Amino acid sequence: MISSSAGAASYRLFELLPMMPRFTVERVRQRLDTSFPTASAAIKILEEHGIVEETTGQKKNRQYSYTNYIEALTS
Repeated sequence: MISSSAGAASYRLFELLPMMPRFTVERVRQRLDTSFPTASAAIKILEEHGIVEETTGQKKNRQYSYTNYIEALTS
């Protein structure tokens, strides 16, 4: 079940992606002025929909990428 705060945060994050196509959970937390768990849940929602992807393969200090946007800019 998606919390309403995570759902709202995922919409706000989606709107910010063109301005920050590569990001961390901490950067999202700061930009959305929300908690770490809410920022993480918002990213997870976008990841589950194939909008962003985790690029480090790590458990901590993960970085994410708005891959389709980056590919469109570089092609």
